[in-house]
Amino acid sequence: MKAFPTLGLLAVASLGATSCVITHETRRPHRHAVEASAPAAGAGAVTSAMAYPTGSRATSALLVEKTTPGEIRLNRPFDYVVRVTNLTEETLNRVVLLDALPPSFEVKGGGDEVKVGEDKVAEWNVGVLDPWESRELKLEAVATEAGSFETCSTVTYDLALCVDTRVIDPKLTLTGAGPAEVIRNDRVLLTYTVENAGTGTARDVVLRGNFPDGLKGEDGGSTFELHVGDLAEGAARDFTVAARAAERGEHKAAATAYGADELASEATELTVAVREPELKIERTGTSETFLGRRIEYELVVTNVGDGVARDAFVEDRVPPRTRFHSATEGGVFVDGRVRWRIGELEPGGKRTLGVVLEATEVGGFDATARATARSANPVEAGFHTKVMGRPAVTVEVVDLNDPVEVGAEAVYVVSVINQGTAAATSVEVTCTLPDNVTFVASSGPSESSLVGKTLSFEGIASIAAGDEATWRVTVRGESPADARFKVSLTTGQLSSPLEETEATNFYE
Repeated sequence: MKAFPTLGLLAVASLGATSCVITHETRRPHRHAVEASAPAAGAGAVTSAMAYPTGSRATSALLVEKTTPGEIRLNRPFDYVVRVTNLTEETLNRVVLLDALPPSFEVKGGGDEVKVGEDKVAEWNVGVLDPWESRELKLEAVATEAGSFETCSTVTYDLALCVDTRVIDPKLTLTGAGPAEVIRNDRVLLTYTVENAGTGTARDVVLRGNFPDGLKGEDGGSTFELHVGDLAEGAARDFTVAARAAERGEHKAAATAYGADELASEATELTVAVREPELKIERTGTSETFLGRRIEYELVVTNVGDGVARDAFVEDRVPPRTRFHSATEGGVFVDGRVRWRIGELEPGGKRTLGVVLEATEVGGFDATARATARSANPVEAGFHTKVMGRPAVTVEVVDLNDPVEVGAEAVYVVSVINQGTAAATSVEVTCTLPDNVTFVASSGPSESSLVGKTLSFEGIASIAAGDEATWRVTVRGESPADARFKVSLTTGQLSSPLEETEATNFYE
């Protein structure tokens, strides 16, 4: 921008027969040299110019050029023109040109731009002149008296030092999103978007929030703070906060974005429902059976919670003294256990599983099944089964020597064998001797007594499974005969006696 003084000046230019005085008034007017054109010859137009405020175009802000006739006729209209030019690269404001007219002038026209008061002062309110802009002003008048006269112009303007200052109004908005429902112990991701929806830059923005009791930060904390920084007008940034679903129920997470100059925006609370699966397992099956029979169990696994049981798994341990036979629903026997991979079990869902075992020994044992799932507490179901045995006794009798000469002795061996899986109790043996023999002696696990031809042995309490008891009876043949030695066996488990007969030939 050109430098120029701010003081006004007073300049007078002689315009041949007509003189014009142009004045720029300030508190201390100074007279300066005038850059003016020479008067035109004869009655031609005369133009004079003045550069304000220094008189030099190189250092002035405004140039005023006035063109008037050299001579005018009495009572005839004439025109003169004033051109105003901005000599700077800056805008000039409130430019006003005042022209004092002689009393003998009658103004006939000049357009809407000019106003002439009763004091014969013409006023052009030019207004704003942009850099290097020119404006042409016109006036039509009539001289009502002969003689010479002068018109004097005064120009004023404002040159303002302007600073462009922007008024800004940044506004933070914070929105959040998250899962509506999760399973306990799941990882929960909450996403927040911080946006500057106003004008100008939002400075020093931070995002702060807190987790409710049912959600915990991955570091175990209950609050979080993230540095956002400066947000330009219209800019937005996304953030993800990770937490862990710790407790069952509905929980609300709150967050607020803060910025310099008391900027703040609170997000709508995010409600996260934490669901939890809850398993229940029930077991039914064979409570008592005999050795050799199959043992069948049924397992019912139910999700009684309000969340999906993921990766549900059931394992049933095969007890000692039993062996695996089969399983339903794809159960697999591995390392002494029957295993079922169920997968997902919806709330209220259930699965029924079956397993068949075989007992290898008599006795009682406990079978235990265990159900697990992600985010669910494991549960177990036990069951006691009693495996019983059955006695299976046989009786045998043989003579050790046959045929037997009359007068010689014959020996009979009586054997009671338990081929079952349980002890035979209250075992009693009775022998009926042939009529042609005489009792000599007996031996065995119990004493005997003879009444007539009936030889009875005292009962024994039991014979274990797989064991046997043996008695010997010695008789002497008294006469020749095809004799029969008869044995009768009773036990606590037999509904009727077992009988066995041995034939012996006695001869002379």
